[in-house]
Amino acid sequence: MPKTFNVRVTTMDAELEFSFNPNTTGKQLFDQVAKTIGLREIWYFGLQYLDNKGFQSWLKFDKKVTAQDVRKESPLLFKFRAKFYPEDVADELIQDVTQKLFFLQVKDLILGDEIYCPPESAVLLASYAVQAKFGDYNKHVHERGYLSGDRLLPKRVLDRHKMSKDQWEERVQTWHDEHGSMVQEDAVLEYLKVAQDLEMYGVNFFKIKNRKSTDLWLSVDALGLNIYVNADRLTPKIGFAWSEIRNISSKDKKFIIKPIDWKAPDFVFYTPRLRVSRCLLQLCTGNHELYMRRRKPDTIEVQQMKAQANEEKLQKKIERDNLEGEKRTQAAIEKKKKAEMEREKRDLKIRLSQYEETTKNAERDLQEQLERDLRLEEERRRVEQEAARLETERMEAIIAKEELLRQAEDQMNSQGQLAGELAELDSAGRKEPEGEPKTGLREETPGKRRRRKDLFSGSEAFSRVDAHAIRAGAELKQKCVYEVKTIAQIITQEARTELERLRAIWVWLCHNIEYDVSGSLGQSKMLYIPEEVIAAGKGVCSGYASLCLKMCREVGLQCQEVSGYGKSVGERPGQSLRDVQSNHMWNAVLLGGQWFLMDACWGAGHVRHKSFVKAFEDFYFLTDPEDFVESHYPDKERWQLLDQPISRDEFEMRVTKSSFFFTLGLKLIQPQHFYMITDDGEVNLSISSSMSVTYTYDITPRHDFLHGGVAEQKETSRSSWGVMTMSHRTMRLQILPRAQGTYDIMVYARLELASGPLSSVCSFTVECPAPRAMEEIPENPSLFWGLQVGSEALGVAPGGSPGSHVLEVEEGELELTMKTSRSLMALCELVHPGLEPALAKRCLATQIRPDGLTVHTLCPSRGFYRLSVFVRDYDKPEDRFENAANFLLHCKVATQVELFPPGLGSECGPGTSTLQAGLSKFSHTGALVSTQQGKCNLTFQNQQDLELHAVLWRAEGQAPAVRLERHLFCTFTDSRVMVSTSLPGPGLYRLGLYARTTPGAAFNPLCDFVLRSSCEQPGLPFPSIYTAWGKGCVLFEPRVGLLEPAAWVRFRVRVPGAKKVSAIGEERVELKMNKSPVWEGDVFTGGVQQVQLASSSSEYSGSMDIMLAFDIRGSAALR
Repeated sequence: MPKTFNVRVTTMDAELEFSFNPNTTGKQLFDQVAKTIGLREIWYFGLQYLDNKGFQSWLKFDKKVTAQDVRKESPLLFKFRAKFYPEDVADELIQDVTQKLFFLQVKDLILGDEIYCPPESAVLLASYAVQAKFGDYNKHVHERGYLSGDRLLPKRVLDRHKMSKDQWEERVQTWHDEHGSMVQEDAVLEYLKVAQDLEMYGVNFFKIKNRKSTDLWLSVDALGLNIYVNADRLTPKIGFAWSEIRNISSKDKKFIIKPIDWKAPDFVFYTPRLRVSRCLLQLCTGNHELYMRRRKPDTIEVQQMKAQANEEKLQKKIERDNLEGEKRTQAAIEKKKKAEMEREKRDLKIRLSQYEETTKNAERDLQEQLERDLRLEEERRRVEQEAARLETERMEAIIAKEELLRQAEDQMNSQGQLAGELAELDSAGRKEPEGEPKTGLREETPGKRRRRKDLFSGSEAFSRVDAHAIRAGAELKQKCVYEVKTIAQIITQEARTELERLRAIWVWLCHNIEYDVSGSLGQSKMLYIPEEVIAAGKGVCSGYASLCLKMCREVGLQCQEVSGYGKSVGERPGQSLRDVQSNHMWNAVLLGGQWFLMDACWGAGHVRHKSFVKAFEDFYFLTDPEDFVESHYPDKERWQLLDQPISRDEFEMRVTKSSFFFTLGLKLIQPQHFYMITDDGEVNLSISSSMSVTYTYDITPRHDFLHGGVAEQKETSRSSWGVMTMSHRTMRLQILPRAQGTYDIMVYARLELASGPLSSVCSFTVECPAPRAMEEIPENPSLFWGLQVGSEALGVAPGGSPGSHVLEVEEGELELTMKTSRSLMALCELVHPGLEPALAKRCLATQIRPDGLTVHTLCPSRGFYRLSVFVRDYDKPEDRFENAANFLLHCKVATQVELFPPGLGSECGPGTSTLQAGLSKFSHTGALVSTQQGKCNLTFQNQQDLELHAVLWRAEGQAPAVRLERHLFCTFTDSRVMVSTSLPGPGLYRLGLYARTTPGAAFNPLCDFVLRSSCEQPGLPFPSIYTAWGKGCVLFEPRVGLLEPAAWVRFRVRVPGAKKVSAIGEERVELKMNKSPVWEGDVFTGGVQQVQLASSSSEYSGSMDIMLAFDIRGSAALR
């Protein structure tokens, strides 16, 4: 049994596969396809295929399929297409399947711009196509955007008219709406009626030459032949109707048209190839036969087909009418139901109003009952208040009794203690130590001092006590209770220990007493007596301290008032305290035999712009002495509570720190004193932290701040007078004043992951006798230099990226690499005071890899540069670019560097884009490629068999003697690609790689390479490339496209599938194939301007396809 072969036939809307034996003819294959799709009007159609040379051809019906030059592949591929077109589609196309096939084919040709269509007609045709696809327009179903997924108009129409896609779709939708209830079959026919009036409808064009070798176009259509000039295929110059042609003949490439008029001259023209002549003759014969057939009576078969079609159309019309009748009946039923529903709705509204009236009456009765209940509740509350008052008086009596007993016991203890002290004084003959409080209160527990953290772990340990104190305080304030004793007893009811009683008092003070700003400024009476402070709800620092003292004594706690000096961030530091009266007062309290310090005034809030800002600050509750002394200096040294007290001068010189400094776990590395003098125009300070902290700073000329206030919180610093960097949780700030003078430095901080503004943590004073002459530092849009907060979440790995120090640029170039945890897309910005933005873009070349970014930076001028990097996820183009890093670059010496070529893409060198495209194993893995010889071979693997294209370009300089494209040569062998360049001179060039997956589609950029040549000798161009030079072709010799005149040149080339290869110069030289297999031979270059390399896939064909052209030095053809 003979072996079968597989065939795949693609119609305009389906794909069919068959299996035939080798003896099958073209007619048998065609009939099988027509039978499968139910087509009877077969005289319009044919089977099209791609021959071995890549030309479209029509299958001959009288020959075996396997005997024709169909590409030998499995399965064999054919397209079922209309070969001939009717004159009048409405009269000639009978079957619905025939009309549909013509509709799909003509629509495809119009959208592909192979049939020219004016914009107005294109919109009308698009509306018929939409009607055929979606049916009648329904605004409830066809919502906005229902056409967005359809290709509606030719690209030429879209490009030439400045209208958005939505505007085009709106115009098509308007026409769609006007088509009314047109059935889909009628929409198809209307589409063809409009399309058949287009100039290029049903026309096949062929390139020809007349006897004078003038390039012309010959068209063949259903009505005859037309001749067009080369530049205009819409207006024919000569026309021959089929009725006016007596005979058409061809011999080889010569074609002759003989008119019926014997006196008229014959029209003779020539086709470029013999196969074109044969195809042209077939089309002429077929169109002429159909032309004559239309002018004869219909055959019995056609008459039967028309009758059957009319019967089917009538049957469909009846079905549509029945359907419309059913719709009208259904609409009437729906209307009746709607009327009934409206009636029921009205009845329900009446009933609802009745229910609402009943409900209102019930609500009125309920309201009266509630008012009676409220009156009873008020009476009950008065009774309970009276009972509570009696209970309070009883408790006060009990407490008074206990207080008398305690006082008596304290008096006895004091007498005994005084007696002991007198005895010691008599025996030792010593005086009481200076600064010792006269109260006789001493620390009773010797040994190591307990710290705040030893007493409690955090504020949450007092949540129960705090909540009660705040709630009770609010209730007492509402009842206007101002008696110290009563308040102290009630707010400490939940306290179980001395510490908890003290905590309750502290919380009540901070939440119920505000600082008396007007009193401190002398604008009103200063409040410090406890009862007055409580009644007014405000007081000065001594008012806080005295009230705290009295409340502590009421609950059995030993407490002392401590007077001294206080200083806060924002005040002018360095003021001498000698001969200055103390300006602040706070408290010391004895817990477990050890004294502790606290400041309820500063714990309640702070002053800003002469107004008190209520802000509970827990830091000043039992603060450790070494931290407390940074801002509080007591008049008596004893109350520093330090083993080694500091002097008043040391207190004055110390850096002022806010409570945030300690709560953030900061440590000042340098300086230890607030006052700094610049050395060579700069000073440095550094702060470390135990947590991840974000910093910024502010530098301003010396000015005064309000006493007791704090500097406003800052979000960003706009100062360019300093450089702030971060490294290993250590902030370093280099201050570089621009002018002589005194400056206040304020440092702000917050936790790195926190939100909101930054808070002031410490302040300094800088004296600059002489500023340093230096370059301007670009403004930093972020808080500090280096990687930004959140850069790790954006995908930047902190371990493999540059630090925040200043990056020194050597010889005008810097290569900066950042590691990434995932594939990112990056944009970079370079800023320099003297560099224009357009030129700054030419100083950057970015290479994007799945695991990192490399930024090649050029610095043509000396000074500081800011390099900002913005990133987003590579596969999320809808995301915004976020700032990941800001680097400070410094170029000490101006260098004459040539800028990168303009137009560099966002991705340079091999990376993520090339990997996703299936390109791998690049010979050059960087974005910059340097060559000393002016030549470069870039090789890589093309795993997905993409169609690739390369472009060579440079910006400035003298134009090369030969077009720049001649200095680029691509070789494609299997999956390996080699891009060769021979550069025409020294300088920088852009080598761009592009790819596409669909033939005829636009090429998309993959990446750019920057080629840098230092060779002064111009590189020779490559030969000119023609379309016949395809995949697998390799040129071994000569590798240049400029040959010496009158010389013998050795040619060696590999051409897959070629049966014959020739070098055409003064004579044609047939190259011989060696064992490699490589075609080779020697060619003489004398007497010609070009040597062409041509090939043929047939040993017996006289025509050959030109692949390469080599110019002869000195010839006019060279460019």
